[in-house]
Amino acid sequence: MDLLSGKYVSDLRNQGMMPVSRRVYASLLDSFLLIVVSFCCLLSFNAIAGAVPSYAEKVNDVNVYRDEMYKIQEETKLFSFEKNEDGSSNYDVLVNQNKVFEEWAYSNILYTYSLDSLSWDAKFSLPNDNPAEELKSLSLEAASYSSDRLAYFYVTYASTHNEGDNLFPLAQGETYESAYKTRLQNASKGAKWEYYVGEDKLPSLEMNFAHTLYRYLRFSEGGQDGLNAHNYLISQYQGLFDDAGQILFKSNDYQNIYVQYRDTYAYCAHVISLFSFVSYVASYLLVILLPTLLFKRGETLGMFVFKGALLHKEKLDASKGQVLIRDLVCFFSFFPTMLFSCFFAGGLDSGWMYPLFTIGSAGVSFFNLTVIAFIIPIANLFFSLIRKDNCSLNELASQTIVVDRRYYQEVTPEETEPKEEEAKGTILPERTYFDSSCFNNTERKEIVPEEETKD
Repeated sequence: MDLLSGKYVSDLRNQGMMPVSRRVYASLLDSFLLIVVSFCCLLSFNAIAGAVPSYAEKVNDVNVYRDEMYKIQEETKLFSFEKNEDGSSNYDVLVNQNKVFEEWAYSNILYTYSLDSLSWDAKFSLPNDNPAEELKSLSLEAASYSSDRLAYFYVTYASTHNEGDNLFPLAQGETYESAYKTRLQNASKGAKWEYYVGEDKLPSLEMNFAHTLYRYLRFSEGGQDGLNAHNYLISQYQGLFDDAGQILFKSNDYQNIYVQYRDTYAYCAHVISLFSFVSYVASYLLVILLPTLLFKRGETLGMFVFKGALLHKEKLDASKGQVLIRDLVCFFSFFPTMLFSCFFAGGLDSGWMYPLFTIGSAGVSFFNLTVIAFIIPIANLFFSLIRKDNCSLNELASQTIVVDRRYYQEVTPEETEPKEEEAKGTILPERTYFDSSCFNNTERKEIVPEEETKD
């Protein structure tokens, strides 16, 4: 069968390739429509899931377990949370850790001052050198084993929650107070302390160091010495805080709640990831696949708007099979659009960042898959730029090309077929000649009758 005859010949076979810039615009329009439709699908699916009692119960359990873990964190005094109007803790808003450190530093400055206020007042005589008077507005207590955040965790909290060395073991004859002092000293980064070796007394900052730190924190004075004092102490605090956090996380009380929270959260996260994928499939069918099957030239909505058309690479009409193959490859090309849909539908904490599976020690989530999939549209753009026919991976896989319809004018068969007289040419009846197009002659030669030559 002659493929160049009849219905097999495309009326767009003489069109030029669609420029890369317009193809990018078309893809961006399709991507935008996908984001909008998939976003709406996600909201609908979430609303439907929320009405299912079993799923709603799981979501509620996640919140309950989360609050129980926050209560433990708050009980240790390592973390502080903002308060609601009724005085309850708002576990969604954590107090800034810089503010927590500053209050901890001030409480230890007050503790140092309270140990020898006469020597302090005699040595530092500026009007605002008295921290007890200056810091009244902050309503802070001098550091103690019950008010110092770090000391409280390692001594007061640990003494009531360390059954069976649940938190950390003590050496033979070691007390919680001496264990804290040892840890504080081991975490030293240059801050100057009085450790009171052989006593259970709470360590205190050395007076000169405490005064330098006080002037820097309260009045931004002290220059480099004040900055060094601040950096030394915050480094020591951070090291001991991180150590305490690890101890708490591994404790039996915390782990019992955390395991239930993790398993319940994983269930909800997998449901959300499934909803996200189903939303993408549904939106892809509506925005990409359906238009390519309905439009005559296999166009997406973006291609239709920007005047593109899909053809077989030999400038013939693309078959439905080729259109479907291209749609299959495009399914993966447009998948990264879900990164935006999921973000706007629920943010980073909506569950789609929870690992679906692990490879070694690395977890792979729905979020990771959308990010990795960006390789495909980037590769498509790269191939479109380097190839003369501007074909991307989508067209190479389906053996198709995208042509530009902007300059297309339909030509009637009468206009394309030469007139019979023009095709035959004008032939002199009394003369016979050979056409050099038929023979390998270098010039046209005529046969002249002998009667004319004699004349």
